[in-house]
Amino acid sequence: MITALLLLPVTAVLAWVYRWFLPRGGRWSGFDSVLLLAVAALAAAWVGWARSAVYQDAGPIFPELVAAAGAYPIIVSGLAAGLAWRRRRARGRAAAE
Repeated sequence: MITALLLLPVTAVLAWVYRWFLPRGGRWSGFDSVLLLAVAALAAAWVGWARSAVYQDAGPIFPELVAAAGAYPIIVSGLAAGLAWRRRRARGRAAAE
């Protein structure tokens, strides 16, 4: 529960930033939806693994913090890679025209 509270606002802001930096005239497409779902699935898999791991002499909040701290780079790098791909594709289309 704590992990979701830590991840949801940040993920929402990152999705908004992703949308903001799409190339000119770039609308939200199926690729963007699939990318966001894939990134969310990878982050959820990480959270599940991190929360189930055993941490010796750690408090009850530690697995939640490890889960959130590991999910942030997954989300950021996935959205950054998708954005880079979309921008490169838009540049290639502009050069072809």
